Amino acid sequence: MATVNFDDSNEDRIPAAHRAEYQKVIKSLIDELRPVAETWTVVTHEQADETACCIDFTLSGRTESVEIARSGDDAQHHKFRRAVRYFLEDRWPTS
Repeated sequence: MATVNFDDSNEDRIPAAHRAEYQKVIKSLIDELRPVAETWTVVTHEQADETACCIDFTLSGRTESVEIARSGDDAQHHKFRRAVRYFLEDRWPTS
């Protein structure tokens, strides 16, 4: 499995009540889609109005960010999972 470090030191991080759920989804997708030897740093942010979250993915010094609309009714995080999967496959395709 890839190493995924979550940096939760930022002021606008996703509140603890939801953060672990989102981190679990992100970690599982990186493990599924990416080579084992990689080391990732991930920072999550939440907009003040709680309508979207922003995720900064860093790999080998390169950082890419994605903003994803929050869907409170999506208990299984299907929309979030699809958005993160698409982003990873689009920005860091594996050969």
